[in-house]
Amino acid sequence: MKFTQSEIIELKKISAEEKVPMTFFIDSDDSIDYDFANNKSINSIIKKEKDGYKLNATNSNGDSFFVRTDLFDQLKIQVRQWIRKIKRDNPFELEKKENISSLSTKFYDVFQEGIIIYELGFAESSGMIYRKALEILVKDFLKSLIPDFINLIEENTIGQIIYHFYEAHNDDLIIKEKKEFTNIRNELTTIRLLVKKIRNSFKIGNDFSHYERKLSDFTASDIKTNIIQIVLFIDNLIEEKKLQRKRIELDSDFSEEKLI
Repeated sequence: MKFTQSEIIELKKISAEEKVPMTFFIDSDDSIDYDFANNKSINSIIKKEKDGYKLNATNSNGDSFFVRTDLFDQLKIQVRQWIRKIKRDNPFELEKKENISSLSTKFYDVFQEGIIIYELGFAESSGMIYRKALEILVKDFLKSLIPDFINLIEENTIGQIIYHFYEAHNDDLIIKEKKEFTNIRNELTTIRLLVKKIRNSFKIGNDFSHYERKLSDFTASDIKTNIIQIVLFIDNLIEEKKLQRKRIELDSDFSEEKLI
C-alpha cells in the first residue's frame, strides 16, 4: 500500500526536528528506505500494509529494531525513538572551523539545516537554505575585513555589494578605481577570486527561488561544494592574518633586544 503524502511529510519532519541527516527514498514497492546518511549500515525499511505499519531497522550496534503497529501515530513515535538512539550513538556535528564559528555565529546552524533538508530529498528547499547560509557567512566576513563599509554591507544584497567594489569584465571582476577604495585596495585584491566564486554561487542559489529555473545544470550539491571551498579560503585568510600579527609582535620584541 502507498503512504499518503501527509504521512510522508510527517516522517520527513521527524529527522528534520531531531536534526539528524537521514536519506529518504520511496522504493518501487512503495516501502520507504529511511537511512542514516552518515553511515549506510544504519538503515530501515518502513512498510504500509492492510493490517498496519511495519518498521524494520538496524541500530548503531547492528541489532535489529522491529515494530508492527496499526496506528500511524505509534509508528511515528517508534521512528523518532530509533532516530534518537542513532543520534546518541552517532551525534551529527559538522566539522567546524574555529575561525569561522567565531567570525559568523549563525552560519554553521543554517548550513547544517541545509544539509539535513537535502538528505531528506528536498533539493530545491536546501538550495535556498544553502544560499542563506552563504549570505550570512559572506556578510559577516566582509564586515570583519572592511569595517568602514559595515552600513553598505548590512543594507545591500550580496550582488549589490560586489558590484559596488568591482565591475564585471569578460566574466572577470576588476576593482573599481575609486578614491574611497584606496585604503582597502589590498583587501579587495586579496579576495577578488573569492568574490568571483561567491558571485557565481549566489547566481546558482538565487536560481532556486525562481518559478522556472534557468541554471538547471547546477544542483544544491554544487552550492554546498562551493560553500565548503569558500569556508576554506576565508579560514586560511584568517590564519594568515594571525601569523602576520604574530610576526609583527615578534619583530617588535626582537627589535628591542639588547646585548647583555
